[in-house]
Amino acid sequence: MLLLPAYVYVSPGTNVKLNCSIFLDNSTIKNPVEWHFLSNERNQTRPEHIHIEEEFVNHSLISYLIIQHAQISHSGLWSCKYKRQRRTAKLIVDRDIQRMNALLANQSNRLFSSFLFCLFFVNIVFLSQ
Repeated sequence: MLLLPAYVYVSPGTNVKLNCSIFLDNSTIKNPVEWHFLSNERNQTRPEHIHIEEEFVNHSLISYLIIQHAQISHSGLWSCKYKRQRRTAKLIVDRDIQRMNALLANQSNRLFSSFLFCLFFVNIVFLSQ
């Protein structure tokens, strides 16, 4: 089971599409895919803004959760569930998306710097032997 994208950062009014793919060994679909929403905020999500579409392609059941004109109230954890399997994606709808992108860039830079340090350290240890 796979849910993509796992993290979504958008500004209000953006359309969002989450793809939940389940590999099936046969084309018999016994259970529907369920979508769940969890948020710390009071749920103001309107059903008319959310649509679910499903298709069966190459032994995979694909369920799409489509949020039209995402609002801040859509921010939270969105999960797809099939039988006992569950995957979760985090959606953040923020007016200040530039600030959010800057924070993500800083986090990515720190992770990349840590990766380079580890690579450098491994090379030193390997070369010293």
